[in-house]
Amino acid sequence: MKSAKAHGCADGQFRIASIYLDGVGTPKDYDKAYYWLSKGAADGNARAMSALGGMYADGKGVKVDANKSLDLFLEGAKNGCPYAKYTVAEKYRTGAGLPKDLKKAKALYEESAKLGCPLAAEKLKLNTFSLAGEHKKVCLLPIAIFFAMM
Repeated sequence: MKSAKAHGCADGQFRIASIYLDGVGTPKDYDKAYYWLSKGAADGNARAMSALGGMYADGKGVKVDANKSLDLFLEGAKNGCPYAKYTVAEKYRTGAGLPKDLKKAKALYEESAKLGCPLAAEKLKLNTFSLAGEHKKVCLLPIAIFFAMM
């Protein structure tokens, strides 16, 4: 017999929490969002872990707690949430809360993009970082040539 998690209860908990978190069809209610996200996260829903991490990062309905937020994002990323992977990649890229590691950041952006996160895909498309740690400069030569031809 399959467990309740296999039947999508954790996903349902996440969906209910999202309604309260975003105020879709109902007023925003961070207390109810927190309740349902906590249940979903406890039942293993990676998106619930990520959303709960966001609540702790932003102080929505809870006291800001960077450590708890990071733990939830890391757990959500480990469990396959593309947005948690993106958030952890950002932390590795910037060194905010995690040691700066551009190789890990790039790998997580790639994983996140493969799972459908458009933010990660855009980061990879723009390639705004190099593994040497230097920001790439935008080449203005094509723009200069264009204006010179006018």
